[in-house]
Amino acid sequence: MKIGLFVFFSRWLLLPLASASSSLPVYTPVRVSYQNLIREDEKRQVDTDDFLAALQEVGMVSITDVPSWNKQVFFQELEGCMDTLQTASHVFPDGTLRRTLATRSLAGHVEPLLDTVSEMEARTTCKDRLEQESEQFRRVIQDVTEAVAARLNKLIVDAKGVSLPVLQNVSGKRSYNMQQVINEGEHLEHVHCFYHRSIDSTKNGPASTTIDWHTDQGLLLAFTPGQRYGKATNGFYIQLADGSAVEVEFDVEHDDVVIMLGDGVHQYVNPAWEKETERLDLLRAVPHALQVPVGDSEENDVSPRVWYGRMVLPPPQAFHPSSTKTFEEVRASMINKDPEALLLGCASRHQVARELAEEDDEGGDGCSSNTSYYCWHECMNYTDYDYSPEICESRSLSLGCVNGEGYLWVDTIHDPAFALGCVNMSVAEFAEVPSPAPTASAVQARMLFAAVVGLLASVSLLLAGL
Repeated sequence: MKIGLFVFFSRWLLLPLASASSSLPVYTPVRVSYQNLIREDEKRQVDTDDFLAALQEVGMVSITDVPSWNKQVFFQELEGCMDTLQTASHVFPDGTLRRTLATRSLAGHVEPLLDTVSEMEARTTCKDRLEQESEQFRRVIQDVTEAVAARLNKLIVDAKGVSLPVLQNVSGKRSYNMQQVINEGEHLEHVHCFYHRSIDSTKNGPASTTIDWHTDQGLLLAFTPGQRYGKATNGFYIQLADGSAVEVEFDVEHDDVVIMLGDGVHQYVNPAWEKETERLDLLRAVPHALQVPVGDSEENDVSPRVWYGRMVLPPPQAFHPSSTKTFEEVRASMINKDPEALLLGCASRHQVARELAEEDDEGGDGCSSNTSYYCWHECMNYTDYDYSPEICESRSLSLGCVNGEGYLWVDTIHDPAFALGCVNMSVAEFAEVPSPAPTASAVQARMLFAAVVGLLASVSLLLAGL
């Protein structure tokens, strides 16, 4: 079973990175020092205010000046070790190869990094050094995660200033506040090495997106910015609250651990916080995408882009607020492709259709960028609509899912008028999204839709990465 099985992708209809990334503005993350995050005197108030504002307005904050940090040494050992281990691998549509080491921690108990590698495979000269460096590296990540949990617990409070319960356990006799949700939760850890495609395969065409727009399913993700040769790589994009896309400019010398909120804040934190305080400035999950840069030399193509991430999921025995099941049971149901569980785990209301239409690991009948484009809950073939990326590019436009008025489709809109077309992404606008909350009948309809589609396609549960 893949440890990353529970990270789900939500397709966001933003401008395609392959055609627009070079023109996107640059965004520098809000930075808060680790010492100011943990200190309790009044001098840290400014940083604390910046910390909360960043998570409300953007959904991402960078923790700097982390002590006892062996990040560069760990990544050097990792890069040297990956070639000697039989790791999990995945090739993206743009040709990028990703090799992964996966592990987890539960309620603070850390499992070894090489636990998912067989004993024979792990018997290499680099194993001991990598394991040793990983222990210190992950201990620091644990310290940062706990510091973030403690600070959030003092910020996510009720009207009386008391830490707010956001989840209940199996017995219903115990609640979890933010600090307990994070510290007692299941943390899925991944170390990725991205080896991008060769120069020859891309020199005659534009760069393509490695991982398209999505929102992570967990409560939050603590990660180190991707780097190569000890320097931050470009190609990481986020969507801001106003709907615009920006490229994030990281600095590995300052951005030690980046905290990025996932859809869990929308599922169970914000509803509890809003109900208790009636506040409107809630936390925000961050849609993001990745485009692994193409190297400018053969040497660059050999050196991987290295990245580490820790996704925080709720305690397994906590109840999902929209179900009678625990999070552990919901995740087990997801593995069995239960439509109701998939709806509970989705980062958008119609994500199930996206999941069921995606190509599975064995190569199912999902959307292939070579022949089709995902539009209005299905894979629309280029030949059926006389539109393709190449045709639109020849007109200095981009392929999109649009209606007759030229508005871009949003996946919460049910309107068969949306189809493939060429559009100027620099001026195109999204169609208006209906605002009323879904009714019980609407939820049942979505479940029925998911079940029907499930007879025709397989669920794609792709391992997440940035």
